[in-house]
Amino acid sequence: MGLIGLIPVALAASGSGKPSRDSSIDWRGELLFDGRPIPGTILYGRMYVIPGNTAVNISPGTKLLFEEGYGLAVLGDFQARGSAEEPIVASSIEKNTQWVGLLLLGGRNYTLRYMVIEAFQEVGLLVYWSYATLEHIRLRSASAPIGLWFRWSSGSLTDIVADLRMNGALRLYMSPKVELLAAGIGIYAEECSNLFVSNSRLLCRGLPGSSVIGVYSANSTDIQLSRCSIQVSGRARNYRILPESPSLKQFPQSIPDVKLRELTVPCGGEAIALAFCHLSSEIRIDSCSLIAESVGTSDLGIGGLACATFLAGGCQNISITNTSCVARGMQGASAYGMWLSANISEIGSEHVEILSSTGCRGVCAGLWISDGVERTRFINAVIRSEAGSGSIDHPDGGSAVGAVLQHATDIVFQNTVISAYGGQGLEASQQRPRAGSGGNAIAAALEDSSISTTNVTFAAYGGDGGDATAPDTVPGLGGKAHVFLLVNSRISGQYALIEQDGNPGNPPPQQSKQKQSSPL
Repeated sequence: MGLIGLIPVALAASGSGKPSRDSSIDWRGELLFDGRPIPGTILYGRMYVIPGNTAVNISPGTKLLFEEGYGLAVLGDFQARGSAEEPIVASSIEKNTQWVGLLLLGGRNYTLRYMVIEAFQEVGLLVYWSYATLEHIRLRSASAPIGLWFRWSSGSLTDIVADLRMNGALRLYMSPKVELLAAGIGIYAEECSNLFVSNSRLLCRGLPGSSVIGVYSANSTDIQLSRCSIQVSGRARNYRILPESPSLKQFPQSIPDVKLRELTVPCGGEAIALAFCHLSSEIRIDSCSLIAESVGTSDLGIGGLACATFLAGGCQNISITNTSCVARGMQGASAYGMWLSANISEIGSEHVEILSSTGCRGVCAGLWISDGVERTRFINAVIRSEAGSGSIDHPDGGSAVGAVLQHATDIVFQNTVISAYGGQGLEASQQRPRAGSGGNAIAAALEDSSISTTNVTFAAYGGDGGDATAPDTVPGLGGKAHVFLLVNSRISGQYALIEQDGNPGNPPPQQSKQKQSSPL
């Protein structure tokens, strides 16, 4: 049963067998949730439920240990106040087993301090139609799809430290062009308001084939992140599809062995540190570090996408200040430092560093703006895209674009540097006599867009060609550099241009001529 399916189960349980009068219960020591009675709860299937007329207070050092498949739903009052020396622990009874998670459903003000929530199967903590104050919370899981889930709720989160290994189980339609089929989320805010996260660290790593998002907000308002570090990583996975075996009658008797070709399809691996979608508004991001890393399936450029910040789907009034956005794509994965898409407006970025890097394949763009973005400004920003060097599978250096704008209007850059660096070609060898060429670089590519600039530098540096290191080998060509690629677009204001093609590779070393002695 999915997590949302457990909510009506908990609500139904609260109306059956509950105490006839209000009660207050203190939990301390070690409590085993394995089917035995627990004071202040009703057991409904494998879900322990605290009824609406019951208050539970948990003492410091208390351990809540769950048998596999059991969970705890709270409809009454629930206060868990541990201490730094004696945190409260919610975990499984046995190693390598998982419990469902903790659900706060009562529409109350809940407080959890100094609590460790680990080994959960569905979600560490779900806050549903309630307000929660979370302080000094530690989350650890080996395969859960969600760490913290706020739904129709508000709250204050301080010093949240999450180390999550995530098994993607959510299908997310994030924009008309972006849909994740199997995603895991560190902190999920769905139709929330007044949610504040500060001084927190999230490390979310997707299992192969899963997509992962550090913080995801959908249709929420008044969300603030301050002094947070979010790092996510994903790895694409190859799925092998074997076609149906044809009838052996189609082949003559002289062909005893028929080998069918397998089709290999890369899937998953997307890593997004921060995403706001579906009409989210009044968002404030300040003094945060956002890092996304994705590993594709090969250097041929298939599978995987790393994106530090993704804003889409009608979002507006978003402020990002004093923040670094870093995206790294490896083994063919693409990388976007910041991606703005699908009819968003009123986006302000100030003192922001946007960096992207890839291997020799995969799209490498520092900033990507597309599909109806307007009234967006970047002040005192550094936007840099750096493609990787060539590899054995693909000897040419990667190509890079500093900023891409498609169907975007009223975009403002002030005191900003936008640069792109093509990758270096692979040097030649006796096995590969032709060295790789340097990658091309474009500082800004615009299509049906308009931008205005004040004190902006656009710089493009082509990658150097690979050297010819052995006799009878050929050096690689230098990559081309283009400051602008404009299609029905306009750039106005004050800006400086730097355009530098890559150097060709060095020629092979000259063979030493042996001196011939004259006959006596």
